[in-house]
Amino acid sequence: LTPEGVSDAVVKVFYRREGVANIHGPMYEVKLSLLVFLRNLNRGTIFYLCTNLDEAGAFDDVVYKSVMNQGGGDEVEDIVFLQLKHRDVDKDKPMYLLKSDDSFGIMKYFLSYCEIERQMLVETDHPIFSGKLENCVFVMFTNDRDSLKWKRSSNDISTIKKYIDNESSEIQVEIVNSLEDNLVLVIAEPGMGFNSPNIAKALLDAESEVSSIDKLGCKPIQYGDMTLSWGVVEIILTKESCTQNLVRIGEYISDPLGKYQIGALFVKDGYANLTSFLLCNGYNVNAPVDNIGSSLLHLAADYGHLNIVKCLVDKGADINQPNREGFKPLHVATRSGHLEVVQFLVGLKQNFKESLDEHKILLIASENGHIRIVNYLLDLIDVNTVDSEGCTALHAAVRGGQLEVVQLLVERNAHINCQDVHGYTALKYCVRDGRLDVLEFLVKNKGDINMSDENQVNLLHHASRAGQLESVKYLLSLGIDINSRDRLGFTALHHAIKNSNLHIVTYLSEANADVNLPDNLGQSPLIEAARYGKLDIVKYLFHNGAKASMTDNDGCDVFLHATRRGRLNVVKYLFEMNANTCSVDKNGLGGLHFASMNGSPDVVKYLVRKAFDVKASDKNGLQALHYAAQYGVERSIESEHTPSIQDNTKPIVGQLLSQLCQSVRNHRLDTFIDLLKDGGDINATDKTGRNVLHHVIKCGGLEFVRHIVDMGGDINVQDRNGFNALHYALRKGEIDVVQYLILKGADVNAIDTNKSSLIHIAVRNERLDILQCLVKEGGNLNIVDKFGCCALHYAVQHGNISLVKCLVENHANIELPDSRGYRCLHFSSQCKNIEVVKYLIRQGAELGAKDMEGNTALHISAQHGCLEVSRCLVEAEATIDTQNNRGHTALKLAKDNGHKDVVEYLEWRQPKKYVTYDKKFGSLRQNEMKGGLLILKYSSTAGDHVSVVSDGAYGGVIHSVEDTLPSEGHDLSENNLVVQEGFTSLHRAARSGKIEAVELAIREGAEINLRDNKGLTALHHAVHSHEVDVLNVLLRMKADCNIGDHKKLLPLHYAISKKSFAVVQCLVEGGSKVNSPDDEGLTALHLTAKNGKIDYIRYLLQNGADVNLPDSKGLTALHHSARNGTITNMMLLISKGANLNAQDKSGLNALHHASISGRANVVEYLVKMGVDLDILDRAGMTTFHHAVKHGRMETVEFLAEKTGGKVNIHVVDGNGFSALHHAAQYGNLYLFQYLVNKDLDINLTDNKGFKAMHYAEIKGHTKIVDFFSKIQASDP
Repeated sequence: LTPEGVSDAVVKVFYRREGVANIHGPMYEVKLSLLVFLRNLNRGTIFYLCTNLDEAGAFDDVVYKSVMNQGGGDEVEDIVFLQLKHRDVDKDKPMYLLKSDDSFGIMKYFLSYCEIERQMLVETDHPIFSGKLENCVFVMFTNDRDSLKWKRSSNDISTIKKYIDNESSEIQVEIVNSLEDNLVLVIAEPGMGFNSPNIAKALLDAESEVSSIDKLGCKPIQYGDMTLSWGVVEIILTKESCTQNLVRIGEYISDPLGKYQIGALFVKDGYANLTSFLLCNGYNVNAPVDNIGSSLLHLAADYGHLNIVKCLVDKGADINQPNREGFKPLHVATRSGHLEVVQFLVGLKQNFKESLDEHKILLIASENGHIRIVNYLLDLIDVNTVDSEGCTALHAAVRGGQLEVVQLLVERNAHINCQDVHGYTALKYCVRDGRLDVLEFLVKNKGDINMSDENQVNLLHHASRAGQLESVKYLLSLGIDINSRDRLGFTALHHAIKNSNLHIVTYLSEANADVNLPDNLGQSPLIEAARYGKLDIVKYLFHNGAKASMTDNDGCDVFLHATRRGRLNVVKYLFEMNANTCSVDKNGLGGLHFASMNGSPDVVKYLVRKAFDVKASDKNGLQALHYAAQYGVERSIESEHTPSIQDNTKPIVGQLLSQLCQSVRNHRLDTFIDLLKDGGDINATDKTGRNVLHHVIKCGGLEFVRHIVDMGGDINVQDRNGFNALHYALRKGEIDVVQYLILKGADVNAIDTNKSSLIHIAVRNERLDILQCLVKEGGNLNIVDKFGCCALHYAVQHGNISLVKCLVENHANIELPDSRGYRCLHFSSQCKNIEVVKYLIRQGAELGAKDMEGNTALHISAQHGCLEVSRCLVEAEATIDTQNNRGHTALKLAKDNGHKDVVEYLEWRQPKKYVTYDKKFGSLRQNEMKGGLLILKYSSTAGDHVSVVSDGAYGGVIHSVEDTLPSEGHDLSENNLVVQEGFTSLHRAARSGKIEAVELAIREGAEINLRDNKGLTALHHAVHSHEVDVLNVLLRMKADCNIGDHKKLLPLHYAISKKSFAVVQCLVEGGSKVNSPDDEGLTALHLTAKNGKIDYIRYLLQNGADVNLPDSKGLTALHHSARNGTITNMMLLISKGANLNAQDKSGLNALHHASISGRANVVEYLVKMGVDLDILDRAGMTTFHHAVKHGRMETVEFLAEKTGGKVNIHVVDGNGFSALHHAAQYGNLYLFQYLVNKDLDINLTDNKGFKAMHYAEIKGHTKIVDFFSKIQASDP
């Protein structure tokens, strides 16, 4: 069939399937089309196929190469270049004019063809590009004959030639000529009826082999599939069925996309009739059909074929069967966005609304942006439901960057500030992933930018760590503290440096971040950059105010850290910048010591060339050579523990190991054997204790394992983790290797260092086949690991009923407790697996068994909100009123955790009870259906605290009630009953942050301001949850926010410590007194100044905080800020009237505190602000004395040299001590030398007549004594 306008070109026609709208759509269709086309050309002797070639730089093209034998045995290489999709050409390019409307145009093929030519001219090892240009065939695919203007083809080529002539390109003219001669046009048209079924039937009747395979590895049934000859397919399937050889249909076959079964191909392409035919002929509907364990129902759900989904379900497909990735069909349909399939599968789920395990589909839909499915699910699922990681749908939507879904979820009352188990809020995912648009939306909707995780890492830290500059700018524009620190003391600068984000470092520095603010170890940003070898950042910081002289808590400066980490580039740069390279740490260790100690030969050589004193000793008298020798000894000792290898052989573990493993991965047994011929100790182990057999098993291949074992490989050698060969085979999942090793005598009961047995690992990996093999060979089912868990515990936790049944049927102990006292029924109740729970009950599991905390299975299920499990346990006659060690019943735990459905069910199944106080008889009488008496421990009068003890009918459990009884009939209901630590149900609900539980406790009469044993009210507990909504509920119910605990700490104090700005605002607006002190006199402002939060300080000052109010030690907020080293906070406090010279009860002012804490930058700032340098503390000590006493060299240098002589360094304190006395007493040699050089009098005596040298001798500071002696000896 040759279209008009095409003369010399070849035209091929093949037939696509009915209903496939566009051959240029799914990659599956494109590749099948290619395969059919290649067969029509009768090619395939040698076959290379590359798609989406990076090598070619092609667009969406496919390159195919074949090598064919011609007469005489000569090989001819043909390269076929197939253009499968359009390429957009910009309108501003001249080539655009060559493309006609409604036409593919030849120009884009010409451009792609030129790209292939360019690649052929470049040297490359890829076999595709090793041919000649004249042997290329250029193929154009299309699926619509009418849309092609064939008559324009020759004209287009002529136009290209003309264009090329203008460009004077001879090579391109040659390409066009080849293009015109070798052009093949391929038309894809709807399938046409073939008479091939009759032919196929005749061939089958003549006993043709239905499973014969061609050179490309394909069977007849695949040809029928790809050419859409469904009559042929049905005949072949019938033949397979009739010959009872249907298992071949279930075999994996080669498909261009990977490994699938024939049934999978039918389902993927939507052929319900053929799928039904397979199922009617015995095809296993639940069998895995691809390499990730998907069933036919998974594929039908993934491709959105609702009719096939219904057909499969009718045929018994398991809607709850997960694949190896843990995805069920419902999950797959949700991920792919097929709403109708989702609705159908949800309709099949019983109690879907109560099944939290199924609720994660809301997260899947949110992350993938399927807003219609999200909208549907929100009518069934709580918008704030969480998965096992604590993530909500909002977290998932933010991770996926789905702004529309985020907007919908917020509109449906999603909690913006809730945290997952890692402490991440939705805002943190925004800054981590650079979702600025989502971040802005969430902030506008009350997202808390000041929240931090359990490590106090806030949003600015995350943005800096992730290198998200726009997020950093946005957060700073909102007023977040640029110098805020996490639990380790890291600022945003530290985080940016650690992750090599120079652009973030630059911006933060320009935004006035403190480049010298150290972390908790005293390490400045410059030190951090040097430690990680970030030379570009070191250079930037060095030229932008970073101080090279700063030392950490161990006395190490930037130079010492660079040598310690072997950062030669940084060491060289510091020399170039004339930094102090003679520094030593507190132990006297210098750069050469550290370089020698840590095995950095390049740094050692460089320092020696720089004339470093190789004989310099530390405080213990050790030289660099000692450390080098010590390092060498350690290496020798380590090598002595390595198994010996014959001297005349190569060590197998070492240089040959990587080659051996590569030969295993390439399935080259011949190469593997050759490598082992040279000899070597086959059982030698590496540093991890692994031998060659371990490594070979990890790479896979039974034949290689056999060879090693035949050579004498020890199958029971264990590595450092206690793993032997059988462990590795089991972890790899190679059942044939497992069986072989057991046959060879491998120990099936071997345990690793965690005391895990092989059966543990098989169960954790959910390998029933391997488990059965181990059990058959005598594996011990009741071995417990270091957590006290047996294999059955893990099987129950996985909810795998097949594993559970296998273990129980082989006499696994279902009552075996772990180290926490958990039994199988506890685990199954926690995991919400109703099928496993029912099975264990049928097997006689003890319903009343308790763990170490006294919890039964019913406690566990109620605590986790598992309604179905709770119902199952109660119907099996589990006791509802059983109390754990804390006095909690299952109903109490359900209430505390806000599980309303479980509460309602348990209350319905439990008789009502009420308690009244009988003043006359001094007793508490409990009236209920079964009767019973609660009696007082002692006689009580109104206003007394009472203790209540139950009688024998209630197990003799003691309840301590911290409450007063003002009159008869006082409510001692369960909601006000305080157990152990004094927690009521309201306290627990508030602490959990679950607003439903709080509202439930209040509705049932819980007293709002009741305090626990530590004096904490519900408001205190609510602060721990960071949930502002819970706080607002309590405040609306008249909770008193000015009640302190036993240490007089208000909820506001706790909010400051927890660093939750939204909670602070809520409490202050709710009437909390900002100047109320705790029992140490600390107010909210003091605590905020200690924590360094400027926005908190600003807010408290705006709301009436007294800036000069002292605590019980006389310290003001300015003192605390000076000790913390946050200049920005101090600037704010001073601007609001903080007294610079205020002294605490020890006489110390802010300058003293900064000096003692080593905050040289703060000292410099306070001096600049005009602080009084001559103020003495009660001991008569000046700031200079304190700096010397605490070894703050940088501060000493500043006060002595940069204050214009305002500091008298010769002054003595109240005891007659000069600065020299302090340096000698505390053993600081370098300060002592510095002060001597500053002409301090070495012979000055104190009030007791002692010189500085006397104190050095008394304290045993020999180096100072020696130095002192040298001075006196040289004194004429």
